[in-house]
Amino acid sequence: MLLDRPETAPEEPAARLFSHLVATLETWHARVTAPATAGRDFWPVLSPSTWEERLDVAHARWRRLVQDPTNALDQRHAYTNSKGEAFETALEDIIMHLIIHGQHHRAQISVHLRAAGVAPPATDYIYFTRALGEED
Repeated sequence: MLLDRPETAPEEPAARLFSHLVATLETWHARVTAPATAGRDFWPVLSPSTWEERLDVAHARWRRLVQDPTNALDQRHAYTNSKGEAFETALEDIIMHLIIHGQHHRAQISVHLRAAGVAPPATDYIYFTRALGEED
C-alpha cells in the first residue's frame, strides 16, 4: 500500500501530482519504445486505487528496458513532446529526468499531505532500498 489512508479524492493536489507521476513514467516509456505518443495526457485524473498496480507495471517495464543489453544508455530516442515538437534524447538523460522530476513532485506531494494533516511516507531513495531489503 502506498499510503495508509482511505481513498484520496482525485481532485486533491497531492492526488493530482501523484497521478501525474504515474502518467509521466508511462508516457516516457512509450516515447522510448514507441515514439508516436503525441497527445498523451500528462495530467490525467487517475483513481488512487489504480496507482499501485500502474506503478508496478511501469517499474517492471522500465526495469526490463534498462536491463536489456540492446538498449545502450547513450542511445538517442526520437519522440514528439506534448506540444508536438520533435526531439531526440539519450536514454540516460531521460532516466535522469524521470528521477529528478519524480523527486521534485514527491516533495510537492509531501507538502500537500502535511497541509492536509497526513504524515507523508519517506521519499529518500535510501528508505526505498531499505524497504526492499537491499540496504542494511
